[in-house]
Amino acid sequence: MNKVEKNYTNLKTYSEQIIPVLDDYKKSYISYNIDPQNQEYATIFSVNSGNITTLNKDLFVTTNNIQTSINELNKKNSILDKNIKIEKKNNNDLVFKLQQIEGVGDGSIIMNDNSKELYKEQYISNWNMIIGILILIGILMSIFKNECITKSCIPNVNK
Repeated sequence: MNKVEKNYTNLKTYSEQIIPVLDDYKKSYISYNIDPQNQEYATIFSVNSGNITTLNKDLFVTTNNIQTSINELNKKNSILDKNIKIEKKNNNDLVFKLQQIEGVGDGSIIMNDNSKELYKEQYISNWNMIIGILILIGILMSIFKNECITKSCIPNVNK
């Protein structure tokens, strides 16, 4: 018997037991309060009070078990919810990529994405060319500067 069935059976048993126990308690309470000196009435009242206390304790344990099970299920549901959200995001990304590959997606979105990629590639290429040109200018200047110092860069016209 699993936890749910056990808890259900316990609750059903307690609901069936509570009415007769309360009836016995009421009768013994009245009898005890009418004649508190009578030992038999005091014993019956004490036994019935103990029955109610026992029933209340058992009911508390069962409701506590139910609450523990609910908390465990909430934790599991929370984890599953997070996993579902992650998988939905992954699914949306894969569907979008599939539409791009098959060419059935929204044409403007595909063109926009393709344009962004081309722009990024051209942007990187332009910066690489600028850096290359600056390095080449630096190398050429250092070469010609060194030659002008060692040899006269001014042409000799009087020859």
